[in-house]
Amino acid sequence: MKDWINNLPTDKKIALAIQFAKLALPIWDKYALKKKLTYRDSIVGIKHTIEKNLLLNTITAVESYLVSNDKHTLLQLYSSFQEPIVALQDDDWELPNEVCKTFYSVYNLLKGVLENKENTFGEESLYVCVNQAIEATDTAKLLSIEVIKTMLLAYEA
Repeated sequence: MKDWINNLPTDKKIALAIQFAKLALPIWDKYALKKKLTYRDSIVGIKHTIEKNLLLNTITAVESYLVSNDKHTLLQLYSSFQEPIVALQDDDWELPNEVCKTFYSVYNLLKGVLENKENTFGEESLYVCVNQAIEATDTAKLLSIEVIKTMLLAYEA
């Protein structure tokens, strides 16, 4: 799947990533309704709060960027992800797997639109976005693998 997604035209890769990030969004929303979106930085002890609408705002901003080509909002949102991403990597903020995958998926959507470079595993951010969203929706039983495959096939044409 990685090579197939990486070989899609950029506009199709972005559309695919947006579609799957949106499909995973209910996982984040359900979690955010019940849990506090906070963590404490283990090094300096500062408490951080994540904005509940960060993921929705990011997807919306990416869609707007595709029309306006104005990166200002995307760069602001990207900076909003930096601390939480480090907290997840440092285990200062622990999330259930499907919630974490959803968070990372939207982060990788944003990263992919801003700079779709390959990571150390040779994976483009937009591919990682789709892969994480698929894993999240599958784990949360939002979509079956058959439905996911059908959705992916729509991008072959």
